[in-house]
Amino acid sequence: METLALVLLCGVLLVSVIGSIWMLIAAARVSVLWLLAVFFIPGAFLVFAIRHWDVAKKPFLLTAGPAVLSVGAAILIPNLVLDRGEAGESAPMIEGLASAIEKSAPALREAVTPAQGAEFARGTTGDFAKRFLRGDPSASCPPDATLKGARPPKGFMLWCEQDGVKHEPQATWHRNGQPATAGVYRHGQREGVWLRFSAKGDLEASAAFRSDVQHGLMREYDPLGRVRHESTWANGAPAG
Repeated sequence: METLALVLLCGVLLVSVIGSIWMLIAAARVSVLWLLAVFFIPGAFLVFAIRHWDVAKKPFLLTAGPAVLSVGAAILIPNLVLDRGEAGESAPMIEGLASAIEKSAPALREAVTPAQGAEFARGTTGDFAKRFLRGDPSASCPPDATLKGARPPKGFMLWCEQDGVKHEPQATWHRNGQPATAGVYRHGQREGVWLRFSAKGDLEASAAFRSDVQHGLMREYDPLGRVRHESTWANGAPAG
């Protein structure tokens, strides 16, 4: 019974992910602001669905329906816990599903984001940099690059190097061991979204780069992780 419930739960989660992506597409067709709101603000998808029911009806039902079913499936799995040691045979399946969703999400976001939201799609490099910062094995140097530097306490900078130049992810840390910056290089040039953290470990800012020049969306965050200020850059200069 638990195995059947787990399979059902995995299925409804997959359908819910598809519905969420569809909802992002619907929001993008209305405006980029709605796209950003639905993606970043909890509960914004519900407001969007009410305001634009004609375009949000189907993706909303596809997202909300499986969520209700998943509650019933979860009730049938009383021993389902996050700890691998207690989850028994369920743990590998859960971790496999989570890993598959995490790995596919960046590619899906880039595939569905329209041209007017191109800079928003570049945020996927920030996701990769954060995983590298955490030491996630899924975020590592490419086969033709070499890992350089060290993590705290042995060092405060870690990066990938190819033919003598930085290539792919780099992470730095404050002297107290908290993360400082994280981003991705492409053959010696910063590319995509770079992240900056405070000495307390809070995300302070994110900024998009293209060919080592700041270009795209920049956000500054408060200690609670909320966007405090947002601006757009073009070729190294503020554009709005």
